[in-house]
Amino acid sequence: MSRPAARAILTLVALAHATFYIIYQRPDWATEWTDQNGYALLGRVLADTGRFTRYPNLPRFVPEVIRTPGYPLFVAAIDRVIGQGHLAVATAQALVFAAICLLVYALALRVVNDRIAFAAALFTALYPPLPYFAALTLTEVFTTFLVTLGVYLWLRSLAARGETPAAFGARSAAAALGTPFGQRCIAALGATLDFHHGLLSGGNGWAAGAGAILAWAALTRPSFQYLPLALIAAAWFVAPRGTVARRRGIVLLAVFAAALTPWLLYNVVFLQMLTFTPAGGTGRTLWEGTWQVALPGRVQATLTSMATTTPDRAALDEKVRAYAGEVEMDGAPMLRYVHQWQDIRKIWTEPQEPWERARARVAADREYGRVALENIRRDPVRHAWRRATRGVLLLWVTEIPIRYSDINALSTTTIRLIWAPQALLIVAALAGLYVVWRQGARVEAAAFAALIVYVTAVHAVLYSEARYALPAKPVVVLLATIAVSTFFSRNASE
Repeated sequence: MSRPAARAILTLVALAHATFYIIYQRPDWATEWTDQNGYALLGRVLADTGRFTRYPNLPRFVPEVIRTPGYPLFVAAIDRVIGQGHLAVATAQALVFAAICLLVYALALRVVNDRIAFAAALFTALYPPLPYFAALTLTEVFTTFLVTLGVYLWLRSLAARGETPAAFGARSAAAALGTPFGQRCIAALGATLDFHHGLLSGGNGWAAGAGAILAWAALTRPSFQYLPLALIAAAWFVAPRGTVARRRGIVLLAVFAAALTPWLLYNVVFLQMLTFTPAGGTGRTLWEGTWQVALPGRVQATLTSMATTTPDRAALDEKVRAYAGEVEMDGAPMLRYVHQWQDIRKIWTEPQEPWERARARVAADREYGRVALENIRRDPVRHAWRRATRGVLLLWVTEIPIRYSDINALSTTTIRLIWAPQALLIVAALAGLYVVWRQGARVEAAAFAALIVYVTAVHAVLYSEARYALPAKPVVVLLATIAVSTFFSRNASE
């Protein structure tokens, strides 16, 4: 099969799969995944006014303290080009999903033959969690695209030897940001790219593109703000005395820093804080992570519902004690959880004036962090063990690509049957890493390993959801395909 034909087939399969999930997810658009509303609002305001705020009509500018601008910029571009609404975003993200599959094909061609590369990309097109999230106005699929593209550009930069400049990643990012705010965010990067043609010649151009794209990934999902360091460290590990990785790494970091500077200045100017995420930092995720490994998932969900619907503390305590008896668990940690949830939530929600509410949410994130450390100090060894075991499993093997409103109706057996193939997938991916390394593609193997280790390390410490690992899943599927193909090829030859 020719490569153009392979790409056409992959695109059609990906779009068909995405279309299925758009139809399937549509009933939940207005009722579940409430984070969609915030992204849609920020994107709409950006498209209409060029301002990154939830309150464009107030005389005093109220900065956004929870979300970073990467994904709202993407939504704003969709609003301008296609139109507003869930369907417009889902349609655009179906194309993004197809692009991810083509990127997997391109990555695979660097380490395996055309047949295996096509298989890896095809399995990516058939991997349900990707089109599942493509149908929602959430960051997951767009982040996956940016991370996968960033890794691809970085590998191209390491392999380049005087070829045509390829800073198209950064320039594509700039072109897509069609709002005044977006143009300001990319201005520093554009100045850097245009400074001197020689600076971006050959592999430096690919490295600059990687820096721009990885910056956009960090502005979309802040947990990826240190990924460039992991990729550079992996390249240095493979060739500690080489100059290529060092030079490319400097270019990548320079462009990465330039692209992030406007956002950091935004927080300094409007909040007097040098921070990446004023109220969406590690505080709440660390707190959530302490309880994620202390309570079963359904128990925690039930307790959260009780804390939400029962403001009276005495009535809440009575409900929790009764529930503890039903599930035959110690009621003390359950009471501690609901009390913490209510107390910090008050800081978050009680202020009604927009500016004061923004400030309160910054304070609430700090309080989440303080209480989280108190929880950890109760039994730090046990917490660390649970995060390293249960936390890692929750991250890599617990995706449930079923409509959210139907998940609670699934039996435990059904859920475990959905999880089992995901466990096999990650095991096969680790085997695939070994195969790629042994085949001599050590630069690629190191980059793939860096991505997987980075995602695991960040969320094993903080808070784990299967969707947080989604940006690494195309590489995981690629590696698993290589491992399985190698296994069957060896058996056939014997």
